[in-house]
Amino acid sequence: MNHPGKETEKVAMVLFERFSFSSLEAHKTGCSDFNQPVWWIDIQDATEQDIRAVSHAFSIHPLTAEDVVIREPREKVDVWDDYYLICFQTLIHQSLQKQEQPEIQVSVALCILVFQCRAITSLSGIHVNRVRERIHGMHNPSILTSDWICYAMIDEIINSFESFARDAEREGEAIEDQIYTVRIDDAQILLPRVNVLRKKIAQITRYLSRKVDVLNGYVKCCQAPTSTQFSQMGSLFFI
Repeated sequence: MNHPGKETEKVAMVLFERFSFSSLEAHKTGCSDFNQPVWWIDIQDATEQDIRAVSHAFSIHPLTAEDVVIREPREKVDVWDDYYLICFQTLIHQSLQKQEQPEIQVSVALCILVFQCRAITSLSGIHVNRVRERIHGMHNPSILTSDWICYAMIDEIINSFESFARDAEREGEAIEDQIYTVRIDDAQILLPRVNVLRKKIAQITRYLSRKVDVLNGYVKCCQAPTSTQFSQMGSLFFI
């Protein structure tokens, strides 16, 4: 595994204000080098230049850098020699969108790069703060690894879909209540609402179903006993 050197430190100093950095104490179940701490960088509103600089500093493959730059819409797991990449889709809540009352929720791509002793995330939004809170509140910090950080990010993203499901459920109940009270002449006003609700439910279902294979790929990455087997796994899923 390539450890960050002086060049990495220079990049981190130059881009410090644009990056969120968390340095975490090394644990027995973490890195093979106990003197090497587990750490995590989240790139906030990164430019293409930022991604290229980080890729150069950490020897990230150009194809991986391209996935991060273009915000790869396909949910997948890519495995390379000393890291793996997970591309995940999450939804933005209506209150955080620039559009007012959009017909469907806006999705955004999240990229997670996991090395042996470090994790790098991009476009993770509010999920970062929640994962940090989970880390600070851990009762057994010995389980903390870069894989665990990836797991926590995935878990937070999947949990975030619950609020969208609840909103859809409430909207369905509201429409159902109005069906019994609305006049026949006004029944047509419910049709657009039913159509929007159908689109939202289909979108939620589609995004959640895609994540099953990605989760299976993530489990395989965590269970790979050697770097040789790790690198031979290649692109596990393209959904």
